[in-house]
Amino acid sequence: MIEVRFGASLRPHAGGKMKVYGVGKDVQEILFSISADYAGLHKHIFNQNGDIRSSIYIFRNADDIRCLDGSKTPLKSGDVLFVLPAISGG
Repeated sequence: MIEVRFGASLRPHAGGKMKVYGVGKDVQEILFSISADYAGLHKHIFNQNGDIRSSIYIFRNADDIRCLDGSKTPLKSGDVLFVLPAISGG
């Protein structure tokens, strides 16, 4: 089982939950699975092509998936995914 934690601005789209649990062989599979349970998440995490939005940062444990295999980064039981939207401002 994989723990998926959301940044504060994504929590309302995940039923107000800070974390959920799911299964999947890679990042994309688990996020698609979770977004099927929480429909509001899908449009905030994925673009129209089904790719993870460039404004979403995802970490597997402490590693940015962009430095690994991106959405195809493999997962194993006990991993924690952190899904964080980019923050901007001045």
